[in-house]
Amino acid sequence: MTTNRSIRIGAGCSIDMTLSLPQMVRKGEVDYIVIDFMTEVAVSKMKARDMAEPGRGFGIDLIGPELEREFKQMLDKGIRLVTNAGGLQPHACAEALKAMAESLGLSPKIAVVDGDNVLPLIADGKESFDDMFTGKPVPHDLISANAYLGAWPVAQALATGADIVVTGRVVDSALIVGPLIHEFGWKMEDYDRLAGGVLIGHLLECGAQPAAVFSAIGAKSTGPT
Repeated sequence: MTTNRSIRIGAGCSIDMTLSLPQMVRKGEVDYIVIDFMTEVAVSKMKARDMAEPGRGFGIDLIGPELEREFKQMLDKGIRLVTNAGGLQPHACAEALKAMAESLGLSPKIAVVDGDNVLPLIADGKESFDDMFTGKPVPHDLISANAYLGAWPVAQALATGADIVVTGRVVDSALIVGPLIHEFGWKMEDYDRLAGGVLIGHLLECGAQPAAVFSAIGAKSTGPT
């Protein structure tokens, strides 16, 4: 599919919210805002919190003053939010978002992408799973186990008309590729487009870090770039 349409996606990670969220909402002229909460150690931290406070195993920083201040303007402008802040409790995260919205007199449509929790498959002991690196059986006494979901369920959630899509564990780039699939009607066979989307997605979800790396590379370069 060839199109001259374009969409604008503003993205960053959870630690970018204080400065970047108001900038993107107020001046970014964006169609989507993506916020990545799932760092390398996020699952273990969320699980520890969930064990201490059941139902709180998600990116609780999302439910804070940064989003609260921009929530109405974001919805008024038709900016759609896609985030994996759902962590281990995506439905609880969605409920917390709904409560915040209602306290502001807002009623956004919130969709949840779940199904990444595979701990029940391992814990029941009916099947044996081997570690992909060591080949040894995966122990049955794990406290969390999550598979990476892809971009397609994100696109399907957006197709329902959702203003906000909350996911559990998904591939980082899926937060960006999902909107691209939805907006441009990409198919599973559109390998070049999907590959380009994955590349862009991984750069965007890292927030300002790629710019810092490229600046550092440019500063050290002695030849043409």
